[in-house]
Amino acid sequence: MTSPVPSARLDLSGLSPAARLEAWRATTPAHEVTAHDDTAPEIDEPGLTVWHLGPILLANSRLGSLRLARRPALIRRDQIDHVAIAVGRGGSWRASGNGVGFDMAPGQVSVSDLAQPIDTDLAGATALQLVIPRDSLGGLDPGAAHGTVLSGGAAGLFADYLEALERRMPTLRSEDLAGIARVTVDLFAVGLRPTLEAMHRAHPAINMTLLQRFRRHVEQNLRDPNLTPEAIAVSLLISRARLYNLLETFGGVAAYVRTRRLARAHARLCDPGPPVPIKEIAFQVGFASETQFSRAFRGQYGCSPTEARAGESVVTTSRADPAAADILLEWLRELR
Repeated sequence: MTSPVPSARLDLSGLSPAARLEAWRATTPAHEVTAHDDTAPEIDEPGLTVWHLGPILLANSRLGSLRLARRPALIRRDQIDHVAIAVGRGGSWRASGNGVGFDMAPGQVSVSDLAQPIDTDLAGATALQLVIPRDSLGGLDPGAAHGTVLSGGAAGLFADYLEALERRMPTLRSEDLAGIARVTVDLFAVGLRPTLEAMHRAHPAINMTLLQRFRRHVEQNLRDPNLTPEAIAVSLLISRARLYNLLETFGGVAAYVRTRRLARAHARLCDPGPPVPIKEIAFQVGFASETQFSRAFRGQYGCSPTEARAGESVVTTSRADPAAADILLEWLRELR
C-alpha cells in the first residue's frame, strides 16, 4: 500500500500582524524572529507548507517581511547542524553573517550553514527552501559557502529542479522518497562545488578583510576589559574557531590584544603633555590592575612604565614576532 509524502501546512491569512509574528516564532525555532518596520511590504496568503522527504525537508515559504537571526547563544542551545538552501521567488532577501552576506534575487540559490551565525532581513519575501544534513554531502564542506549565493549554470539547474520537484509533490509517494532525496542532495553538491572552488581562490582576500575588521574592532575597544575572543567573535559574526585561525600567525587573539594595549599605553606614557597617572593609563587600555599592567609592560618592553616615561624603554620584541610590525606602525603613526 502506498501513501502520500508527509506534509504540514501553516496558513496565516487573515491574522493580525502581532498574531502572525507569534505564529512565525512558534514555527521557526532555529531563528530569533522579530518584526520588520511598518513600511515593509506584506504578501497575500502568508504561511508555510513543508514536505518531509525522509532525510531532507522541502518548504514553500511565504514569509513576507520579517527579521530572522541565528545567533551564537541559540546555536549552542539547539545544536542544529544542517544546511539551509533557499531559492528566491519574490521580494527582498538579504543576509549577513560570518564576514559574508548575500542579496538574493528571484531564481538564485543561497546557502546558510545553521551552525554559523547569520542575520536575515526579509521584505515581502517568498522562497522555496531545502534543509539537508551536513553529513549527507560527503567530503564537501558547505560551511565554506555560508552566507553566499551559488554561482554557475549548475546552480540554475538545481533551482529549476526544486521548482519541478515541488510541482510533482501531489503525485509522489512515500516509497519514492529515498531515491528523490539522494538525487536532490547529489544535484545540490554539483551546484555547490563551483562556489566552493571560487571561495577557496578568494580565501586570502576574505581573510584580509576579516583581519582589517578585527583590527579596527580591537582599536576601538581596547579600554573594554571584557575584550575576549568570545566577545570579539560575536561582534564580528564569526565563529571562535575562525577567529583563532585568523590570528594564529599573530600568536593568538589574546596575545594580539595584549600587544595593542601595551603599545597604546607606551604611546601615552611617552606623550610630552601633562603626565597621566600610570594606574589610570592601565585602566584606559583595559588592564584590571596596575600590578598586572606593570608586569605585562616589563615583559613586552624590558622596563617598567615609570622607566618608559623617563625615556629608558628598550623594545625587546623578537624578529619572529608578527606583532612587532604593529608596534612599529603605531609609533610611526604617532610621530608629529
